[in-house]
Amino acid sequence: MHEVVEDTPIFQIIRQEGLLPGLRRTVVRVVDKRFPALIALAQQQVEQMGSEEILNDVLMKIIMAQSQEEAQEILLHWQENIQ
Repeated sequence: MHEVVEDTPIFQIIRQEGLLPGLRRTVVRVVDKRFPALIALAQQQVEQMGSEEILNDVLMKIIMAQSQEEAQEILLHWQENIQ
């Protein structure tokens, strides 16, 4: 199972760039593929996200977003969910 995960492009990015930079880049790449109109917003917002937990949470929410509007709300309001 680990070999399958380690062969994924996302894992390779995280391994090469370090955890936080790799996660930031992964969030931006997913946004670019799913909601290209939000790429600039994603780039701006991920630079403010300072933990693995936040980036993973945002990444999962973006993956599950049903619309561009939902993804935009996730990117604009991620700080409201920090505890």
